[in-house]
Amino acid sequence: MKNLEIKKCKWPKCQKEVYDEKMLFCGEHEKIGKSWLKKGVKSVVGVVGAGILYQIKKKN
Repeated sequence: MKNLEIKKCKWPKCQKEVYDEKMLFCGEHEKIGKSWLKKGVKSVVGVVGAGILYQIKKKN
């Protein structure tokens, strides 16, 4: 017989179960993580874009 392991949320101090075995976080923390990811991607794209423009202007 297979031992079923209940996966817990990876968020610190959170002991909730995850909804799907592929998920790392519970539903509440999954939403928070996705919003952070969107903000982080926008920030990185902005910084990289500014750096590229600076390099182009520096060469001219």
